[in-house]
Amino acid sequence: MKGRAALLGAVLLLQCRIGPPRPGDQLVDLEFEGVAGPGVKLKDLRGQVVLLNLWASWCPPCIEELPRLEALRLQLAGRQVFLLSATVESIPAEEVVSFARRHGYQGPLYRDRRWRVAHRLGTFKLPETYIVNPDGRLERKIAGLPEPQWDDPRWADYLLELALGVKEGGL
Repeated sequence: MKGRAALLGAVLLLQCRIGPPRPGDQLVDLEFEGVAGPGVKLKDLRGQVVLLNLWASWCPPCIEELPRLEALRLQLAGRQVFLLSATVESIPAEEVVSFARRHGYQGPLYRDRRWRVAHRLGTFKLPETYIVNPDGRLERKIAGLPEPQWDDPRWADYLLELALGVKEGGL
């Protein structure tokens, strides 16, 4: 009887995945503090594609990608794609805003200053970007800078196709 119970326990444990989410996984509700405005919850963005980008001011690749993210944000303005740009730092809000603006990012800013979201997602390298489909499932994770860069029009096309539920190509 003990052997059967142990086997059943092992089977159940194997069905419970531990660790960061993988593509296709439903993301738990993630919450971000607003830097110069209201915060946002991932569940409130359902129905849209979310490009969740985690960054820090001390990260050279993060600085490099800020103006490219801004170009992508502008390409997608008014569409079903939400760019959620979140710093993992706890510096004062005005410093975050000043830094982002100085480096070319004009969109809304959020933060995960205690790394709660970053740890839940398994973030290990900044910048790190998570693409979440309209159903709240992780579509893909990009550690570091993407190839091609965010200002390449193929990213806007890919994200819009994802928002429409069309997956013809991809990057």
